[in-house]
Amino acid sequence: MNGKQRTMKGFSENSELIPKREHEKRAYSRYKVHKIVTYTHRGKKLLTVTVDLGMGGMKIKTHYTLPKNERLKFKMVLGNNSIFLEGRVVYSESFSNEQSVSAIQFIELSAENSTLLQKYLVITDR
Repeated sequence: MNGKQRTMKGFSENSELIPKREHEKRAYSRYKVHKIVTYTHRGKKLLTVTVDLGMGGMKIKTHYTLPKNERLKFKMVLGNNSIFLEGRVVYSESFSNEQSVSAIQFIELSAENSTLLQKYLVITDR
C-alpha cells in the first residue's frame, strides 16, 4: 500500500490507495476507483461515477451540489455483482465547469453487500 498504480485482477480499471491525512475522521481507507453508480435524487434516477471508494463511503461526481445530510439510495456494479446501499451526503463542492463532487458516507449496507464490497476492495489493493 505505497500509493503505486495497481491493476485489479479481473477488472480493466486501475486503482490507487489514497493516503489518509492526519486530521481525517475516516475509519476506512479509500481507493481511487472509477465505478458507474446509479442513484435516486428528487425522484429522478441518475447515473454518475465514483472518484474514490472505501468500506465507509465514496466520493462521486455530480452535475450539481447535493444537500448536506441528504440520504440517497445507490446501486453499484462490482464485477458480476450489484450492490445496493444507502448513504448520506457529508459534503458537496461545486467547480466552475458545472461539475460537483460529493462525499457520501454509507449508512445502510447489508452484510451481504458489505462482504461483496470488501472482497472487491481486497482485489483492488493487490
